[in-house]
Amino acid sequence: MDEIVYSISNGFFLLFIAFSMLGTVKIYIGGNLNWVISLLLLISAVCFALTTTPLTRRLASLIVLVKPYKPMLLGWMLFMTGIAISGALHNGTGLYTIAKYVVILLVLLLLLLLGTTSAQLEKALTLALVVSVIPLIFFIVFRFNNAMVILGDGRMGWLAIWPGVLWKAGAYMWPCALWHHVKRPTWTTAGLAALSMLAMALDGSRTSVLWLGVTWAALAACGVWLKVPGRGLRAHAGLMVLAALLFTLAQPVMLTWVEGRYDTQIVSSIEKVKSFSFSFRANPTPQAGAATTPATIQSPADVIASIENSARSSRLVKGNVTTRQFMLQDGWRQALAQFPWGCGFGCTTIEENGERTVIHMTYLQILGDEGIIALAGYMLFMLFPLYRAIQYLVERPAVLAERFDLMLAPVSILSLYLLTGFLHPLSNELTEWALVVGAIASVMIHVKRSD
Repeated sequence: MDEIVYSISNGFFLLFIAFSMLGTVKIYIGGNLNWVISLLLLISAVCFALTTTPLTRRLASLIVLVKPYKPMLLGWMLFMTGIAISGALHNGTGLYTIAKYVVILLVLLLLLLLGTTSAQLEKALTLALVVSVIPLIFFIVFRFNNAMVILGDGRMGWLAIWPGVLWKAGAYMWPCALWHHVKRPTWTTAGLAALSMLAMALDGSRTSVLWLGVTWAALAACGVWLKVPGRGLRAHAGLMVLAALLFTLAQPVMLTWVEGRYDTQIVSSIEKVKSFSFSFRANPTPQAGAATTPATIQSPADVIASIENSARSSRLVKGNVTTRQFMLQDGWRQALAQFPWGCGFGCTTIEENGERTVIHMTYLQILGDEGIIALAGYMLFMLFPLYRAIQYLVERPAVLAERFDLMLAPVSILSLYLLTGFLHPLSNELTEWALVVGAIASVMIHVKRSD
């Protein structure tokens, strides 16, 4: 009976992570409802787990787990304190985000009560990857164009996981898929590695390709260090051939095979995106005294340029970085002007294509928005569990190989999230944080000892 209850609890946890990673579904069901569904899934998992172990025992275990991580919790408190100070100094700007971050902390505690392990994280990542990519392949093969979302620069996704989000499903799974395939090559491990690379190729994210290369080199070095059998070399060679085919053949063929479209939700919310060669305009405002005519809005079919057949993976190597450079320069100038307390969440922005856009660098964004206290707290919260995980990994060479397998999923998740912080803005949505706090909970459960 306990095994059945555990399976049900584990199933709810897998759904919680997978649903959270399908971040764009919140646009269709509503952001607040997305939070409710995610929390209900997690609470259901915890409730079923509590039927096998008394709550008092789990709470006692929770206290034991939290004690060695007081510096991490202090970092979270500093982070929210910085938000509060900045908001109080600027008419309450961004104070609402404190409520979200409090809930995210509660999610971490629920994951600790649940007993989240690295094996569960890997299963959840596998489920999220399959749910993200397999439907997309079917949509392409059977020409379900209405389910497709393809951007004009050759980025592909579908209605539940748009371009800009799809790559994360592949990137988070990639280190685990690669390592398992190198150690014990099977058709299953090869398939997961292929799906991971395909997700990154179809989305065309340069962040994900950087991650793919860095982790591949790092895990190859770890394979030599840990003396992975010689077949690992053949596995690497096979994956290199597969990667070349996916990025130079599969991605362009799939992109030009279907006639993609922008989702109408995107079209209705964006007035002008010059880089994608379309505009969404009403008639010009008439001059004083001129005859007025009703404003007309073009239909999505009229305003959206069709996908060019020349769209290829070349975006990955030829993308324009001018806007990003200006964004960082202007963001740094604003952060210095608002130092040390910041100007409130969401205020450090630049003008891009006629709209205000947040700075696409988490650390600079936090410094400009919430100030130095919030930035210090955020870094402490993120780096302390990563430090504990690496310390646990290397402190006993005799069991290094076993601990490497155990820590790979949470360490790679935290590392990727920290890397994306250099290229992407901070989010206060559970869709971004669920997997991160899951990785932190896994580290806290496996690495219990105090220094």
